[in-house]
Amino acid sequence: MNRKEIKSIAKYKLKGRWFNIVLLTLIIAIIEFGASEIIGRTEGITSNILNIANNFLLMPAITASGIIYTIKFVNSSEVVSLSYAIPSVKTWGRFIMSMIVTMIFSIPILLVVFLGNIFLVLSITSLHSAMLTGQISMNPMIGVWGVVFLIVILVLILAAIVGILLFPLPYLMAEDTCGIWEAVKRSFKIMNGHKWELFIMGLSFLGWLILSALTLGIGLLWLLPYIQVTLRIYYLSITGRESEIN
Repeated sequence: MNRKEIKSIAKYKLKGRWFNIVLLTLIIAIIEFGASEIIGRTEGITSNILNIANNFLLMPAITASGIIYTIKFVNSSEVVSLSYAIPSVKTWGRFIMSMIVTMIFSIPILLVVFLGNIFLVLSITSLHSAMLTGQISMNPMIGVWGVVFLIVILVLILAAIVGILLFPLPYLMAEDTCGIWEAVKRSFKIMNGHKWELFIMGLSFLGWLILSALTLGIGLLWLLPYIQVTLRIYYLSITGRESEIN
């Protein structure tokens, strides 16, 4: 299936069944906002503990909830109860492992940010010193913003690569057909020949994201389910499982 067909099927699947999936998106958004507010109001070791709990316990549970509900939603032609969004302890554990693995693959991104910050500090110091001694007359901030721009671009590229390579991982974790490292290998294999295709698929939602931003984020309650359903159908398409789309 091409991109147009996949998105058309996603719209058809959502027609008349928006309420529960939008409600789930709202519930998840409220939970995430609440967790962020609680963490933001704490300090010291308490804040650190809550941050760890949020990243390694709450976020995997939320991710699992959205994925397993989307899987059930795409497989069904009826209204899907929100009870299907509650992950089992086993599924939750598998998504915790998935989160850890994703963080491991994100180490190059963290390294770029770390080295970029060091380079940024050195650049600011060097430019400021040169300006004080009269060696240059330009505003040091011009060079600084150039460095910041390069760091941001590099981080975005690396994040996109990691996201694309591990795109199938959440579905494999939810389906519980293999261990975590086997799932990583399968993810790489599945995405062989589909990386650019998925990248373009993601870009196709850019206009809707901009429009959602203009609604102060309210539009995301409808856009995010549309994206999730589309991506699930795309996953089934590239794995030769179109028959599972009810």
